[in-house]
Amino acid sequence: MRRVRTADGFTVNVTNFDGEFTWVADVGGVLDGVLTVTGVDPGVEVTVTVTTLRDGYADGSATVTGAAREGALTPEFGAPVRTADGFTVNVTNFDSGFGWVPDRGAVSDGVLTVTDIAPDVEVTVTVTTLRDGYADGSATVTGAAREGAEAAPVDARTVLPSVTCSPLPAQVGSLVTCTVAGGVSGIDILWRVAFNPTVAGEGLTLDASGSGEFSFTVPVAALGQELTIELVDWAAPMSLGVPGGPVPTSVPSGEGPVTVWPLVLLLALAGGLVLRRGVCAQA
Repeated sequence: MRRVRTADGFTVNVTNFDGEFTWVADVGGVLDGVLTVTGVDPGVEVTVTVTTLRDGYADGSATVTGAAREGALTPEFGAPVRTADGFTVNVTNFDSGFGWVPDRGAVSDGVLTVTDIAPDVEVTVTVTTLRDGYADGSATVTGAAREGAEAAPVDARTVLPSVTCSPLPAQVGSLVTCTVAGGVSGIDILWRVAFNPTVAGEGLTLDASGSGEFSFTVPVAALGQELTIELVDWAAPMSLGVPGGPVPTSVPSGEGPVTVWPLVLLLALAGGLVLRRGVCAQA
């Protein structure tokens, strides 16, 4: 006879069952060749006597002993600890003699680990314990992943934008417009045109795309000099991108520095030529 434990008793197949006989058990009952015993405490063995009755036949009897499953092991949990994409929790009554089956995540060495959870979303996990001869146990635990991380603030000094200017080459008195791109949205920067003497610029606030624009007029003092645009961090003082000094940005890339045409010299030569013609005419 094969005995199978249940949560509150056991069942046994009667291998020589015959429906012509009446089968009477002193505990439980026999139906269709199966003895079912209930009302048994976990782990307690019970001996059952089964008697067969039929007119014209001597009574027959036999005993069978069985037990209910041991009591279920109900999981117990510590406090969940959030992770970037889920949570972990210690199983405080972990017993490696049982199988631990969660409906999400996994239990290893007494720790339930749950992953693939969106930030700050709570998830409830059911963990079931399994073992031959024991009732199944289960319990739930609820945990959540960490809240979404805020974007780290960007230091304007770590982002050096590009600068392009036109028209180039520039003449004395011409208006040069420069476009700044690739910077940090909303920051204020200072610009200046580096030559001797320096043309000081004004504050420039970059727009939502990290871009902006400024203009300057080429002064007479720039005759024959090379112009370089510098973007200077107002807060340091340091230059955008590299601390410790200004960062020259050639404008535009590939065309070299801004060269100022010696317009005054040309005017002087023209004036001398006119004067010479006047002297010759008097002669």
